[in-house]
Amino acid sequence: MENKAIIGFTEALEEAVKLQTAKNYEDAALILGKTVEIVEEAGMYEDTDDEKFFCFNNVLEQILYNEVFNPGKELKQVPDNYADMYHKYGALLFEAKRYDEAEAVLKKAVRWNPVDTDILFELSEVYKVRGDWETFLPIMKQCLAYAYSKRALARSYRNLGFYFIEQEKYDTAAALYLFSLFFESENETAYYELGYIKEKTGKTPHQPSNKEEASVLIKLIEDNGVQTWANPQVIDIALSMGREAMKGNMPDEVRYFLGIAYELSGDKEIGEVLERLEYQDEDEYEQDEGKYDGEI
Repeated sequence: MENKAIIGFTEALEEAVKLQTAKNYEDAALILGKTVEIVEEAGMYEDTDDEKFFCFNNVLEQILYNEVFNPGKELKQVPDNYADMYHKYGALLFEAKRYDEAEAVLKKAVRWNPVDTDILFELSEVYKVRGDWETFLPIMKQCLAYAYSKRALARSYRNLGFYFIEQEKYDTAAALYLFSLFFESENETAYYELGYIKEKTGKTPHQPSNKEEASVLIKLIEDNGVQTWANPQVIDIALSMGREAMKGNMPDEVRYFLGIAYELSGDKEIGEVLERLEYQDEDEYEQDEGKYDGEI
């Protein structure tokens, strides 16, 4: 069946968000539940031998998926964001403590966007509530692999810190919470959990004061099979896309993708290019066509 955009799809999602913000979870869930029903009855996009259909949030996610999963098919973006629909609905079901239903719905969201860390975080909450750590841990490692913001990295490390608290591996948990503060330095949850670890162990976790202490902390994390820092593959994709945007004279796209690469890497040269671009308007950018080629 050929699929068509559902009339009122976006409006339904927007209304559900308004109701959720007003803490009217029941009505929000009713709207999204009905939207899901209408969409599924109308017929979803079905993969073919040559094509796979997804709802990526941006082209970076699409390229990342293609490189990680290597599906061997052409990736097609559908007009309506089914991933977002299932994500919002699953989150509401989770709030209502309908965990089995939430799990099933959130798995559908993952099907439509397998590299969206926000969806994966939401799904992981189901397994956290159940204490299903064998399922929880691989999802957190996926989040680290797909993260393209400091916020996502920080949340991944905090969640992993919680996991290691549950395993009573307090030194590793403390290292992860401390490491998360590198990405979100004022996060209250991290400080609360570090206080909890202090109560349990009688030891006060503290941030490394020199490179030697930092290397010990990082080694402890890596020895427990956890990725430290952003995935270099993600940085490379963002950097490559930024370069392509430069060649195409698309300054907004350059700023967006190089901004991601800089946020994740802190690379000085990328930062210098972004700083120069900040003071240029579109006409000035076009006059400087090719100026930054080879700089990054």
